[in-house]
Amino acid sequence: MTVDETFCLFGRAYGMDDAEIEDARRWLTDVLDFERFRDRQVRHLSGGNRQKVNLSVALMHQPDLLLLDEPYTGFDWETFLTFWDLTAELRERGVGVAIISHIISERDRFNVIYELHEGHLHRQDIGGDETVNPEPTTEGVSCGRTAEFFERRGTDDGGNAVTQEVG
Repeated sequence: MTVDETFCLFGRAYGMDDAEIEDARRWLTDVLDFERFRDRQVRHLSGGNRQKVNLSVALMHQPDLLLLDEPYTGFDWETFLTFWDLTAELRERGVGVAIISHIISERDRFNVIYELHEGHLHRQDIGGDETVNPEPTTEGVSCGRTAEFFERRGTDDGGNAVTQEVG
């Protein structure tokens, strides 16, 4: 499918009419700078431009909450900065934006960070102490199987984790 066909498909799935789809397509291809690729098949785009299409179809129906997994993978520097400007604009509109990432070099762009460590989420409010709370969050979110694995582990005298023999 081409970029335009992808917009149409997702727009229809979201229940958008033709004018809404066109407005969203115009806005997002302009903001993310990929207007010139509208007639190209998505599979022939670079990784960064495919990522722009993915982000666009997630945004085109203006959701209240946006869950993004490694959303800036493949972006060039200008698109990376545009992405952060766009998320700031969305947050100002009241859209919740949750980003899953292995790299958090832009800590000041977040309100809160949850670090997954040994199967438990640890909450860090941004703007305060730069350390992550060593205790799991009390919000009741954990990855049970991973947590069980780490609970079966012990530590040596130096505080290093060692796996216990199971037998």
